[in-house]
Amino acid sequence: MIDNWKLAVGASAAVASGVLAGALIASSLSDRKSKVSPIKKWVCVGRVSKLILYPVKSCQGIHVDEATATMIGLNARDNLRDRVFMVVNEKYVFQTQRTIPKMALIETNVNGNQLILSAPNMDEISVDIPSNSKATTKSCRIFDDFVAETLDCGDDVGKWLDDFLGKTGLRVVYHSLEKTQRPMTPLQKKFPTFVPSDKPAFHDQTSYMLMSERSIDELNTKLETTQVSHKNFRPSILIKDALEPYAEDFWSYLKIGEAGPIFKAAKPCTRCKLTTVNPATGEFIPSGEPLSKLTTITKSRTMGDAKVDALVKNQAIIGLQLGLFEGEGRPLKVGDPVYAAVL
Repeated sequence: MIDNWKLAVGASAAVASGVLAGALIASSLSDRKSKVSPIKKWVCVGRVSKLILYPVKSCQGIHVDEATATMIGLNARDNLRDRVFMVVNEKYVFQTQRTIPKMALIETNVNGNQLILSAPNMDEISVDIPSNSKATTKSCRIFDDFVAETLDCGDDVGKWLDDFLGKTGLRVVYHSLEKTQRPMTPLQKKFPTFVPSDKPAFHDQTSYMLMSERSIDELNTKLETTQVSHKNFRPSILIKDALEPYAEDFWSYLKIGEAGPIFKAAKPCTRCKLTTVNPATGEFIPSGEPLSKLTTITKSRTMGDAKVDALVKNQAIIGLQLGLFEGEGRPLKVGDPVYAAVL
């Protein structure tokens, strides 16, 4: 009986393709929790379509052709890293499009030691990325997580954000450390494959989020008045040519490239109000889509394990949250094959 959460590939896709029929084996929980790999072989399940870094959490992303895998997210070059900057309020609590949808219009870039922000009807601003020796160290909060050591990026960028977003007291903080500072939450500990090393810098849950174009395409067939793209969901890794929609629900270990990094599933990616922000206008979509329809669709899906199904019951799910299992420092590229493990 298959009684653990993740399998190597979407089961129905495997049978339909004839590639893995009869070959899927449930992994043991002890193997998943340890660094002892239970992987027997790899099967190609798609290719990398896009690699996207979001230097400032909840602002626009940057597409790159190649990046390096680190424990806290993608690193493209020098200081161009995924979600290592974050907007906070005067109490150093994180701010996102959930409450300030206009953040979707802020373009980001990193050039050498400078963070660059631009937005409609605003002059571009360049800010020196702070160093430990010169910056003011602040603790901040993301949901219920406290990050003990972040570096404040100064008054100028805070004033720029206040002016554009119509707020007061906003700041930008920088995560300079190469490892997470965030412990697992009580809920995260309930997921069979979520481990402490999956925790990120300023990402919501884990250091990586992967989804397939097939899943987005399938969702769009169910939407009546709105069409969405990966920009509504903000993956760091987008793949094409998946065997079926939502196949990623069943992927356990993934290897990107012939000798690339190996990622481990932590949990399904549960979705929130941020998906209902129109990325082109920075306004909420009046219909509340795609969140409403996605919630309905998810009720008829299984994640492959009764415990996980119960944990995500009545929530909208699309995409897979990952941690880096093996291969820190290895590159991954657009066009690379994506392999799922047979366990």
